[in-house]
Amino acid sequence: MSTKKNKTDKFEEFRSRAMKIAEKSGQKSKSTVTDEPFILGEEYGFEPPIEIDKPVYTDRLALMQATQRQDVVSCLKIFFKADFPRFLSVMNTTGDDAELITLGISQAIFEHFYGIDVDQFDGGFPMLSI
Repeated sequence: MSTKKNKTDKFEEFRSRAMKIAEKSGQKSKSTVTDEPFILGEEYGFEPPIEIDKPVYTDRLALMQATQRQDVVSCLKIFFKADFPRFLSVMNTTGDDAELITLGISQAIFEHFYGIDVDQFDGGFPMLSI
C-alpha cells in the first residue's frame, strides 16, 4: 500500500538539497528574519496604518531584480502594493527631504524582513541564488 505525500512533503527532498548547499556555501537558508508586518502608523501620518506583509516568493524575485538595478521605486511598489499612492501622498508633504525619507523607509523595511541593510546586498539578495 502506497502513501500519498501531502503538498509540502512533495518538495521536502528539494528543500533538503538546497539546505545542504546553503550550509556548504555559508548562505542563509531562510530568506527572512521575521513574519511580522512592517507598520507605518499614525505617528508617521498614515491613518489607517500601512501594514507591509512579509514578501512572498514572487515578490522576493522582483525585489532581487530591483535591488540589482538599484531601483528603490520598484522596491517600494512591491512592498506597499495598493498603499503605494497613499505612501506617496504622505511623502509629498515632507518637502525637500522626501527622497531621503523614502530611502530611509526602504532601508528600514529591508532591515525588518531581512536583517541587513539594502546596501549590504552587494548586487544580490539575501536568499539563495537562483
